[in-house]
Amino acid sequence: MHRVRVIDSHVGGAQHVPDRVLVFRHAEREDHIRPGWSVASERAHDPPLSLRGLQQSRELGEKLKEEVPLGSKVEVFSSPFVRTVATAQSAVDCWFSQRDAASKPGINVEPLLSEKAQNVAHRYKLTTSPDSPKPEVLHPHELSAVVPANVNLAYRPHYKIHYTLDGKELLPSGRAISMSKRVAQHIPSFVSRREHARKTLILATHGGVCREIIQVLTGDKLHYRPGYCHLHVLDWSSVLNKWEVTTSWLPAGSFVRPLPFVVLAARSQAAEGQEDEDENEDKNEDENENDNI
Repeated sequence: MHRVRVIDSHVGGAQHVPDRVLVFRHAEREDHIRPGWSVASERAHDPPLSLRGLQQSRELGEKLKEEVPLGSKVEVFSSPFVRTVATAQSAVDCWFSQRDAASKPGINVEPLLSEKAQNVAHRYKLTTSPDSPKPEVLHPHELSAVVPANVNLAYRPHYKIHYTLDGKELLPSGRAISMSKRVAQHIPSFVSRREHARKTLILATHGGVCREIIQVLTGDKLHYRPGYCHLHVLDWSSVLNKWEVTTSWLPAGSFVRPLPFVVLAARSQAAEGQEDEDENEDKNEDENENDNI
């Protein structure tokens, strides 16, 4: 019987520690190479992967074979967007292509990993389709059919998300919350769930969310935007008593971009005690990015 490891991390409190945390941004979106796709789409805020994106996902699956030892206990979580679920499923299919199919993990759809509201609203407004629904995410059973994917329909999400047409994310209370605060408030407790102890957690998410997760868990700033399918592997350092990024990997055709000066300036102001720094940084970054979602 394994003894559960309990430690005190920089995010506070006793925690049950996973063996590893692997977090990656989704692969290339269809609308990134074919902008006209969004105009006629009924779900412009939720594009699928491009053909190159599918190839990037398969390359990611090959990389997972190197990073996750055979026999590891694995949990795969994905943002409830088509592009993230498709990336995770394609990677898992490649990863387990020569292994026991019965051991292949299902995809747990977790809204905590969702895109920030400003980006969702921006993409939603690109469509001219009269049948376009509000910018909500698909239900897990819908995702399993649309992708298609082996979605774990029994999974109970850690978080619920609701977007508005004016680019806000609302809590059940009706109060608005930024993506940065969502991640800061919920990722530490999500990762340290008792049932995650001694497991490898794989998180499929979006560029900005990926960066925020790494910053929250490591306590270090990431001064670049993760590229498509950009994988970061985090291991716990018992010496430093914190998570550390031990691997940073990109597939062919993907690249990172440095954050624009205005975002770095917002962070500098935040360090001096400016209030609402996460909302300001989200806004500044939205105004200076075009492919980070």
